[in-house]
Amino acid sequence: MVSPLPQGPATTQAFTAYDDEISLTDLALTIWRRRRIVLAVIILALLAGAAFAFLRPRAYEYKATIEIGTQTLGKDAQQIVPLEGTDTVLSKLKDAYIPVAIAEALREDASLTHLKIDASVPKGATVITLSAKAPKALEPIYLGVMNAAAQRLIADHAPIVYAKKSDLRLIIERKRAEIDDLDRQIALLQTDSKRTETRLAETQGSIQRLQAQFASEGDAAKQATRSVSNEPAAMTPSVSE
Repeated sequence: MVSPLPQGPATTQAFTAYDDEISLTDLALTIWRRRRIVLAVIILALLAGAAFAFLRPRAYEYKATIEIGTQTLGKDAQQIVPLEGTDTVLSKLKDAYIPVAIAEALREDASLTHLKIDASVPKGATVITLSAKAPKALEPIYLGVMNAAAQRLIADHAPIVYAKKSDLRLIIERKRAEIDDLDRQIALLQTDSKRTETRLAETQGSIQRLQAQFASEGDAAKQATRSVSNEPAAMTPSVSE
């Protein structure tokens, strides 16, 4: 009995490659023999994909932009800053406001299981964009959810806005009080000015009257002097011999 020869690694690799080649050849022959069936399957798959794409409702993209309010800081209100940081607002929208708004919409219509809205901050922007894709028929629902999320953000910022408005009202009232005080000072100054003008006019009138009186008395004095100087000659008695 002849024992089989031992096979080394090279011999084993040769048999493996040969088996793979035979398998690929058999597969190719099988596909070729059944090429009509394979072609029919491919055509049916393409037709099914085309029909699905044609019959599938057309999706529209809806977007809403949320601009964060600002406030002024500093003594002279020179610095303008947002009411809240963009990252903080984005986190609130994603984790709270949008999920709550979606939950409210689901309570009204349980069929809206695929309702999804994304929130993002465009690069280099200071606004937040809400976006979603949905059929045209669902446009009011998606826009309503976006608006509900935005309204929750507005309600969250309302106390900050109210406090800022209160501060501004106090500042305006103080400024108005300052203006009223200045108006009173101006009125007093105008009254004093009128009084001063009146006194000045009276003084000028008195001076003019005194000057006229002085001039009149001077003329009278001159006339009296002339009369006195003429009296000796007129009063000299005549001497009769």
